[in-house]
Amino acid sequence: MLRRIIVPLDGSAFAETAIPAAAALARGPHGHLELVMVHSPALSGPSPTAALAQDARIRSFEEAYVIQKARSTADAADGPVASSVLDGPVAPTLIEHVRARKADLVVMTTHGRAGLSRFFLGSVADRLVRELHCPILLLPPESPQIPEPGAAARILIPLDGSALAASVLGRAAAVLPDAALELVRVVVLPATPLPPEAGWSVPSEILDEELSIAAHYLEDVAATLRARGRVVHTRVLSHWSPAAAIADYAEERHCDLIALATRGESGLQRTLLGSVADKIIRSARLPVLVWNPPAGAPNRKGNGMEEAAEKRPAAVGTPA
Repeated sequence: MLRRIIVPLDGSAFAETAIPAAAALARGPHGHLELVMVHSPALSGPSPTAALAQDARIRSFEEAYVIQKARSTADAADGPVASSVLDGPVAPTLIEHVRARKADLVVMTTHGRAGLSRFFLGSVADRLVRELHCPILLLPPESPQIPEPGAAARILIPLDGSALAASVLGRAAAVLPDAALELVRVVVLPATPLPPEAGWSVPSEILDEELSIAAHYLEDVAATLRARGRVVHTRVLSHWSPAAAIADYAEERHCDLIALATRGESGLQRTLLGSVADKIIRSARLPVLVWNPPAGAPNRKGNGMEEAAEKRPAAVGTPA
């Protein structure tokens, strides 16, 4: 059950598009929604006194803004909505606040910047995904809103046989408890087809074996989840790009949400090696639920669903 949900705002209409989804998820007797804005002092002006006065006016405006948004959201959230204006650098201040509040979920929009702009400039969403260990629901530009809890919905969950990938199962179920689960595993093909004259290609029997192992793994997981009352569908995909295969399948199956786990790697490791999770976050047109387990606890239990996905060791595929 989601008890405490936080939505970071920056005063833009773009950031506000996260509010309806968060309000719907916060409904219930124990739900608590908080809208948060970080005030970063801009102390410039003709004199120190004038600069301080200007900064105080800006902060006062920000306080009025989040209070007004909280009041206008109360009906949709079916209860009071808290508001806070914090002081400090945006990303570190948000991270500290989310940890102090012991939030169950952060909901925010993301510009989905990629390439050099992200490498040099970074983003608040990037920093939160890498450093927070609570689920983060990222809403890309013009993404559809996620269905309300109880409504018919589909969640696509990429699995690779690892405890890390499986650890998102319980978190996804907490966001949309009644959703059908689309479990997907990708068998990775060579990035470029080899011409016959090269004298080597992937033997069909090896590929068939890998596809069979992947299918059996997913069915093992699905059987356990179905026994617990979940509606589960499985699909093994073969593609040179796991991220592209997952994104295409999500659209084909009309999924409402993609849920995945990541280790939140940063810097040169991610820049040089890439990450399937990172590519999905950047390219998906759907909301993406990202779960970064704490170090040393990649499979911290949510509601026991993860155990089903650990019954069989990984043999093929690429980590999500």
